[in-house]
Amino acid sequence: MMLFAQRKPNSVMKHLDRLNAKEKRQLMMAPVWFVLYAALKDGKIEDGEIREAVEIVHTRRFSAVDLLQDYYKNVDLFFEENLSYELQHLSGEIEVDINNIKAKIHELRPIIRKIDRRFGYALIDSFNSLAKFVVMSSKSPLDGLRFFVFPDILEKETGKAIE
Repeated sequence: MMLFAQRKPNSVMKHLDRLNAKEKRQLMMAPVWFVLYAALKDGKIEDGEIREAVEIVHTRRFSAVDLLQDYYKNVDLFFEENLSYELQHLSGEIEVDINNIKAKIHELRPIIRKIDRRFGYALIDSFNSLAKFVVMSSKSPLDGLRFFVFPDILEKETGKAIE
């Protein structure tokens, strides 16, 4: 499983300098977890959802807000490999897999609190948007949207974690 390019863009590193190596890996894996969480919410992962996620992450290298473009350039380098790795390690029990992924997402709370607030909020918005695109790419997006519950990480108004 690969997580980072050997040379990371400086603008990404500037925002991640307060994080240790494990926290940086978790933050780089976050898009994979949000994709899987969204895809699993309707009880199955469809090929179209995975293809859409790969395309969105690839596109965000240049279409994301300026603040996140270098982040997505790094994520995109190993996104497919990391997504494949995570897919291979799912248990096959939907509720167990959803709960495991949700737990990984919730581990992002203290990490998001450590980074620049603007960068953190931009990431949260981006993760939420990515997950919603995955849900909408489902063969039954209305069912997916009806049952999709975004695992809150931070309250934007206060900047405090939701317990």
